[in-house]
Amino acid sequence: MLTDLKAQKDIPALSPLNSADAYRQLRDILRAHPWIECDLISVEMEGSRAILRGCVYSTAERAQVEAATRKLAGVTEVDNRISLIKEQRTQTSGSTSRP
Repeated sequence: MLTDLKAQKDIPALSPLNSADAYRQLRDILRAHPWIECDLISVEMEGSRAILRGCVYSTAERAQVEAATRKLAGVTEVDNRISLIKEQRTQTSGSTSRP
């Protein structure tokens, strides 16, 4: 039992993922989905919670970004604030067409 405690003590603690590293890792994962424009998405880390912001063209893209974020090491919670471009255009100009 004492050796188990010593072994746990010798394991270095992982540092929390910072926002820049999280974005780089997310962008690498999303390369499998080239239709998702990573430049329109941002990720902010608050401890192990990832906050997604930005916009995408479909609910499927929104779900794919969230699923990819959940794969990041150290992420235990995702707050998906990504909006749809169609929704943004409707709110600001009344247009619903895709650019």
